[in-house]
Amino acid sequence: MSPLLQILLTALLTSVATWALAALHYRLRGRAQLEALKAELGAEIERRVQAGAQQAGQELLPAFRIQVTEGFVDAMKRWPGANMGETARTVARSGADLLGAGFEGLLKPRPPAKR
Repeated sequence: MSPLLQILLTALLTSVATWALAALHYRLRGRAQLEALKAELGAEIERRVQAGAQQAGQELLPAFRIQVTEGFVDAMKRWPGANMGETARTVARSGADLLGAGFEGLLKPRPPAKR
């Protein structure tokens, strides 16, 4: 057998053996490690997104309530034949409180999903 053919066969066999060992290692250890890392990172990302959404909600909710209250008051003032003043404010505050309670319910942390 010629030396060049021996070199090529040795290189080919080494490459195949290396590939087979890498595939075996991945099946035995690598896949489990990647799945564990994926689950860990997924939980961390979910926690961070939820915290960011809650923080944004807490920052935006007071301004939203004020705008809703002003909108109700303005609507009550423009209502034909209604000049209710304090009643309009009370209705507006109640509506804003209801909407705020609804949004707060959406922003509360949820219990972790069962797997």
